[in-house]
Amino acid sequence: MHVPGRPPALRAALTGWWAGCALVLLVSLALACGEGRPQGVQPPGGGATAPAGSTPAASASPTLGAELSLMLVQEFGQNADTLRLVDPRDPSRSRTVLTIEHAEGWGARAALSPDGRRVAYVVLPRGVRDDRRQAELWVASLEGGSPSRQATEIDLRGGVLWAADGSAVFARRSTADAPQLVRVDQGGTTEPRVIAAASGAASLTLAGAHGRYIYWSEVSQQTGQSVLKSYDLQSGQIATVVTLAGEPARDLALSPDGARLAFTGSSTFKAYLTDLGDRSVVELPTGGQPALRPAWLPDASAVAFGLAPAGGQPGRVVLFQQGAARDLISLQRGFLQPLVWAPDGSSLVCYYYTGTISNPGTPALVTVGRDGRQAPLSLSGEVEVVGWARGRL
Repeated sequence: MHVPGRPPALRAALTGWWAGCALVLLVSLALACGEGRPQGVQPPGGGATAPAGSTPAASASPTLGAELSLMLVQEFGQNADTLRLVDPRDPSRSRTVLTIEHAEGWGARAALSPDGRRVAYVVLPRGVRDDRRQAELWVASLEGGSPSRQATEIDLRGGVLWAADGSAVFARRSTADAPQLVRVDQGGTTEPRVIAAASGAASLTLAGAHGRYIYWSEVSQQTGQSVLKSYDLQSGQIATVVTLAGEPARDLALSPDGARLAFTGSSTFKAYLTDLGDRSVVELPTGGQPALRPAWLPDASAVAFGLAPAGGQPGRVVLFQQGAARDLISLQRGFLQPLVWAPDGSSLVCYYYTGTISNPGTPALVTVGRDGRQAPLSLSGEVEVVGWARGRL
């Protein structure tokens, strides 16, 4: 099953790379810029006008035992997705926390709160079809209770972003004039607030949050360049940080310390690293291999990029640290797409593809240790790793 707007993610991105690297203008950029996840499953929640109480509630089992660092995974279904807390040491130990109903064939896009106890998601409700204008933004506790609808008329493929302190949630809204950000403050009945992008922006991609700032990339409709913007949660001021590349930026990953931004080029699949302090952008050496989805170590000391086979070189995961690069793992067959590091930085969760970049096949979840050892992560079905949560099984 093809899941729109989420995991095995690579499929849509890789196919587009081979089909044509010139997706640089107008509305088509919305698909090319940084939303490299599969297409096929959409957002949670009941009907388009259903009240919050009518949507699926989190179904929690008795909370026994001590709190653990658990993996929150999203299992995609044709009509509904399931969020589960999983013990990564023993994936057979898990607990379902939320069922998200959605329009047939569409998957929700979810993001875990900074404290690991709530999840925000955008979903295309049953009975509607326009994924750019009819999705909804919801927030749910992983500890039970009914999800709360936060905003409507959301762009599903834009995903969702938490403020670093969990005080607000952001999603994308697409209009006829230019894309917008929608801000919804948490802990009250605050109405959604609209943050306008530049009038000439063809697309807008959420990049990350740190301190009092959130970041996003805008692509110019006129030049095709991607520019990093910041938004101050306290003052509401928008600022241009740096020009990222002469192409749309995708797979944007802000370092945990908020100092750097790693990303790939949507058209070229080059790997880039931006220093937000001195506003410099460098292309990282990949030997001409297509770069895939960066993932930062929790201490921000290094970033891992997956590299697809090319030019006679095998699929690799490369760790870039303080100007040096080393292979974390080199494969005899297939390639890896990094997802997220374990909280202690001991291992990297990845999708493993046995095929080629033009025909990757169905991915399996694996972990790669700091010593380069690879191990399967036994989770069946089409799943996405949302992040690391705090909870009980």
